[in-house]
Amino acid sequence: MANEDQLRILWQGVDAWNMWRATNSDEYIDLSGADLIGANLRGADFSEACLNGAYLHGAVLVGADLSWANLVAADLSM
Repeated sequence: MANEDQLRILWQGVDAWNMWRATNSDEYIDLSGADLIGANLRGADFSEACLNGAYLHGAVLVGADLSWANLVAADLSM
């Protein structure tokens, strides 16, 4: 289950998310099962994040950092 505090930060926008990530680099990112359908996540830092089972259908992920992210069972369909 996704961390609700992290989701709130993400919904503030990619700039807010990336700034938070830069200052909380040791934080475990758990967005598992998150409903991110159609979200504009362009350029978001999801490196090493758990996106297991996240709903990313139609999300814009251009330039997003997904290095070492867990995308098992994530919906990445268009």
